[in-house]
Amino acid sequence: LLIVAGLVWLSVVQIRRQLAPLEGLVDGTERVARLDFATPVDVRGDDEFAQLGRSFNQMAASLARQFVALESMAEID
Repeated sequence: LLIVAGLVWLSVVQIRRQLAPLEGLVDGTERVARLDFATPVDVRGDDEFAQLGRSFNQMAASLARQFVALESMAEID
């Protein structure tokens, strides 16, 4: 019984470690939804989550540039 409990505990720890990058992406999407493009998502490693984080940061930077351009155009009118 103690071995099973230990295996369950190790599984929970590993799952939480694997899902931590997703929590960062959730926070990042919430910031972008509030039009806060200043803080990029922390990206570590080279796995699929890291690739997703880098793509997210590129998207957020592109959106920031587009919003600046739109605001500049609105000032011209």
